[in-house]
Amino acid sequence: MKHIDGLDGLRGIAVLFVVFYHFQQFLFIPGYIGVDFFFVISGFLITSIICTGIQRDNFDFFVFYSRRIKRILPVVSIVVLFVTIVFLFLFNPIEYQKLYSSVIYNTVFLSNVFFYKTSGYFGSEAIETPLLHLWSLSVEEQFYFIYPLFLTLSFRFLGEKKLISSLIFIGAISLFLSIWITGKNQPLAYLLPFTRAWELISGALVYFLIIKPKVKLNFTFDFIFLFSILGMFLFVDKDSFPGFSAIFPVYIACYLIVKCHNVNSYTSFILSFPMLRFVGRISFSLYLLHWPAVVLLNDFGFDFSLLNSIIVILVLIFISFVTYEIIENRFRYTKSLSFVILNSIALPIILTFSIFYISKLDYFSYKIYGENHGFYNDMNSKPESLSFSCFSNQVDLENESSCLITKSERADTVNILLIGDSHANQYIPAFKESYSNKKYTITNYSMGSCPMLADAFTVQSEVCKNRTRNVYSLIENRSYDYVVISNYWSNYSGYLKYTNTLFDSFGSRVNLIDAVDKSINFINESGSKVVILGSIPILSDDELYCFEEGLDCVVANNTVEDPFFSHLESENSDYFNFFPVSDLFCVDNFSCKLVIHETFIYRDNNHLNSNGSALLLFPDSLFN
Repeated sequence: MKHIDGLDGLRGIAVLFVVFYHFQQFLFIPGYIGVDFFFVISGFLITSIICTGIQRDNFDFFVFYSRRIKRILPVVSIVVLFVTIVFLFLFNPIEYQKLYSSVIYNTVFLSNVFFYKTSGYFGSEAIETPLLHLWSLSVEEQFYFIYPLFLTLSFRFLGEKKLISSLIFIGAISLFLSIWITGKNQPLAYLLPFTRAWELISGALVYFLIIKPKVKLNFTFDFIFLFSILGMFLFVDKDSFPGFSAIFPVYIACYLIVKCHNVNSYTSFILSFPMLRFVGRISFSLYLLHWPAVVLLNDFGFDFSLLNSIIVILVLIFISFVTYEIIENRFRYTKSLSFVILNSIALPIILTFSIFYISKLDYFSYKIYGENHGFYNDMNSKPESLSFSCFSNQVDLENESSCLITKSERADTVNILLIGDSHANQYIPAFKESYSNKKYTITNYSMGSCPMLADAFTVQSEVCKNRTRNVYSLIENRSYDYVVISNYWSNYSGYLKYTNTLFDSFGSRVNLIDAVDKSINFINESGSKVVILGSIPILSDDELYCFEEGLDCVVANNTVEDPFFSHLESENSDYFNFFPVSDLFCVDNFSCKLVIHETFIYRDNNHLNSNGSALLLFPDSLFN
């Protein structure tokens, strides 16, 4: 199929939508739909390339993927390398660790998975994530690991009609999943390929439509196009996207591609406007460069006014043109694939790893982060998980030695089990320092994001369910003197009111108070006494990095659930003890020290780091 000039213009519109949206301009247009345009265009073009090759009997997988590598990897690698160098001097070690992790995930085209697990696309941390925009590239590449093989086999063995039917069926399933999952978990639906595949498949179906002779779109299609534009403004909302509302931009993109195929149409004439085509040709470089620029400017407090934004965007367009000419075109037409792979994969990985390693050395850490480098090292120390089996759902009921925090051989040994989420795991160093070489044997079965309460689970997590059931079976069948429960209580309680973060086995919402009461009763009936540890103060971003601002690093105690547990203990002192952990480093409600013995004790806004935890000495009276 010959080149369609209007597609360059459509690319230009798509990338300008995204760029202006990220520069916070013309926000009445949901600019993130530009990515949906790209998905449709990409599905159309790849299908065109593959099917044309099959029809001419000269399609070659090696040639296909070689072209993809030459087209994509060189400029991506340059941008990634630039970002890792520049932000080394702007990010603190915690932020840079996350950036480095995103580079590794991007290397294997899994950055969308990484960002789903961390920041999400619309999350508050997005503006501090310079490689966030690479999620869409990962979605496309994941799709193209499977799609070319599916297309070639289906085309040759099923024929064109059955192939089209198969694409419609798969696309319908993907659209259904997109609508359904968006209502349940919007970040998952936004970032992962199985809820985006229908958009690429829509582009593929457009190809099969326009290769038919004399294809024309009647008034009905024109009316739907106008309605889709209206719907894009009225119904597209980032909190419920992609879902059903993604149908509007996808239909618009499909309609415009069909119209562009007719070079005599007004649509083709408009989209073939030279400036739009120019922006379209450099759209890949512009897309890659613009978001790191936004993050960089935001870090320097840039004023994103309309005039300032336009000036910066024009500069980015010029840089993108240079990048397009010097990097994209040079590598795209080189004959040596090994040269491309070496320069695009091996060297950037080696250099990025080297930069990260150097940044970890004390000398360079001090040069870059100044006198605070020691505090950053504290923040990066995480309480060990002891062993994989102790931090996964596979609890070894026969052998718990690998999960021991402390062990006593004395005749009067007190056996203690520590359970809960990561707010229990954070006390491993504290328990080691407080109870080693004494009469206490302490076992840790905590698990991240799992509160370990009887028949109360987080968002229907099967892993959490299995772990909780195994642990309570262990409590019932083993003789523990004490069971210690520690959690991020306010995360599950909504300040001790009904919340949608805890569910029972049947999926019904659970009240935290009832779940705690049920857990205490079960543990007591099993012959053990319960100790509940209170939360630690939750920090704001300014408080977390207080040492950067030269502040006192003293905060107020905002643990709202402590009074409730204290009251519950006073009424049921024979059944459980409550210990407010904040008392170990808070003098009163307005003086909680974040730096103890020149050690910063937090690793994020609600967890202790390993060095800090080891400084908290729990009293022996807790288990007497």
